Amino acid sequence: MSDDAFITLRVSKRLLGGEGLVWNAGERVQVFTHPAWGALLTATFAVLGRAFWAALLLGIGFTAAALAVLVRAAPKGPAALIVLVGLGCSRSFVDFSTSGLENPLLHLLALVLVLMRPAPVLAGALTGLALWTRLDTAPLFGVLLLRSLVPADAGERRSAVLLAGAPTAVWLLFSLFWFGALLPNPALAKLGAGVPRGEVAEQGLHYVVESAAFDPAGAALLVVGLLACLRRGWRLVGVAVLLQVLWVVRAGGDFMYGRFLTLPMVTAAAALASLPVGGRGLPAALALPLLALLGPAPPFESPLRNLPESPEAALGPWGLVDERSYYTPGSAVVGARWDHALPDHRFRRDAEALEAGEHPLEVAVGMRGTYADGRVWLVDEVAVTEPFLARLPAKEGQRRPGHLRRRVPTGYHPGDGDGTCDLESPELQGLCRDVELATRAPLFAPGRSAAVRRLLLGDLGQVLLGRRPGIGPSDALAAGRRDE
Repeated sequence: MSDDAFITLRVSKRLLGGEGLVWNAGERVQVFTHPAWGALLTATFAVLGRAFWAALLLGIGFTAAALAVLVRAAPKGPAALIVLVGLGCSRSFVDFSTSGLENPLLHLLALVLVLMRPAPVLAGALTGLALWTRLDTAPLFGVLLLRSLVPADAGERRSAVLLAGAPTAVWLLFSLFWFGALLPNPALAKLGAGVPRGEVAEQGLHYVVESAAFDPAGAALLVVGLLACLRRGWRLVGVAVLLQVLWVVRAGGDFMYGRFLTLPMVTAAAALASLPVGGRGLPAALALPLLALLGPAPPFESPLRNLPESPEAALGPWGLVDERSYYTPGSAVVGARWDHALPDHRFRRDAEALEAGEHPLEVAVGMRGTYADGRVWLVDEVAVTEPFLARLPAKEGQRRPGHLRRRVPTGYHPGDGDGTCDLESPELQGLCRDVELATRAPLFAPGRSAAVRRLLLGDLGQVLLGRRPGIGPSDALAAGRRDE
């Protein structure tokens, strides 16, 4: 299980407890980037009553459904068999099938659209579900929808496009009303933040290259699947895969090896699996195991692999991490002690030791958030769950992907009953007050709509244009980190 999945589960826990969609008590902030997956997690959590098992079983269930679609819809032959073996050897595919993140649902939706070619209206509905799951999959699912609409008439096209856009549009309007933000807070924390675009793109390229070295079987599926997309009728699938990979590079990748590459990889693998027996593309499919063996890491290893001597051993170059190895000790069924509840992890023990009223400065907030007392106010230094800090520039020299640390200005007191903002800088004070109005004031409080409008303009400038949201770098970095 990945720590990031527990970030969503903390919100699920509060929602089921009657507090609404909040992270810290009384603070409305969208800390997840997968609303549809979050809804499924919450429903499963409500039935099972166990956060760990809800996420684990949901991932396994959707992965099983995706493989069932592959077996049923792909032509029977060597290509489909090779794809199944390749997926089983793909470290990234296996890792993120049980991580508690949204990958299995996206895999299922992509396989249905590529292999089953549903009617245009149904294709639009499935695309809408995919975009509601993760909006940044639009490059891939948008092109797959276009492929489904090519033979449709005008009425079907309009209905399909409406169904594709409606769930996301409704969610964005709700998000703007409830959270006071159009974009999820992790997008603000990880995109823009004063990091030069060239540095972001360079990190994205390193992410793709290092993920391929980490998962050579998955990389081979992606490359050979793209070759299979050169056939007539499949070229739009290849375009969809390439656009999604380019978006991953443009966004700077991630800190988890392979997380954002499993979707284009599975989509390309579907094209490979569809090769007819004896088709001209079959030699390329048969070359897959050879390509995988050329990788620097052994591809054919058990997915129930190594328990590292220490979590730090899972950290690689460029700030990337083998997520399964990092969290396996104490957060996996394999190697678990059956007399201990899962996750039996130090992050959970740290959380349960916190006392009500504390607000510690943290970096990994998932398990700590889920298992801490509800009255503990976690301050997230990388700002994934902090709506004010997410709108500040990242610290220089501490720019690990997905972990852009912020300075906590003196006078910022989250969790205090009398307000969070007592800052010396007028610009920072104004920004902090706007965030406080948007996230903590009553929904129809005077001045809230104006504060939300100012934040929205700043957020779009930060994420889309790389601008700092109305504050200068000297203001943002002034008044160093508060006393812990």
